[in-house]
Amino acid sequence: MLIRALFLSCAWLSLTAQAQSPSESLSANGRYRVYEAPSDNGVVLMLADREKTGAKVLVQLPGDNQLPVWSPDNNFVAFCATYRQRHFITVTDLTGHSWKVMEIYGRCSAPAWSPDSVQLAFGSQTKHGDYDVFIATAGGTEHRNLSNRRDSDEANPVWSVPDKAMQFTATPRSTVLPINTH
Repeated sequence: MLIRALFLSCAWLSLTAQAQSPSESLSANGRYRVYEAPSDNGVVLMLADREKTGAKVLVQLPGDNQLPVWSPDNNFVAFCATYRQRHFITVTDLTGHSWKVMEIYGRCSAPAWSPDSVQLAFGSQTKHGDYDVFIATAGGTEHRNLSNRRDSDEANPVWSVPDKAMQFTATPRSTVLPINTH
């Protein structure tokens, strides 16, 4: 697999801010939509048709369930889950049966499915305080750190279908951006 990192010269967008933003995802076939909704126990994921009619709760795990992303085969939704200060990459099928793919150290960027719906890539904070890109099987049997660099923060992976490559953002950790106070 070819991996490309995009180095950015702009300010780093906080992954925490991304994880707290409401989001929704349209299925690859365009028929269904999954989106976040507040509940008494945190954030649930709702499943509805394209126009958001006939909505039903898809995932009601305790805590916050955010950043849902459909698999290319339309059979699964991956998302970031947080419960009692523990963070997970989680997958659910369309019946609402969910399983943890991987427990991660910190909040994650939205997962990205491989074109064949077998693997997930995502950015997450590491125990060292930096952000790296990880890859895991959707079933949770294998996972590894793809970027593993302490000199930059990597996140926001995107799979490229034609050449089966992955791209992600990388921001040097030593970057100091001047601020104009005038």
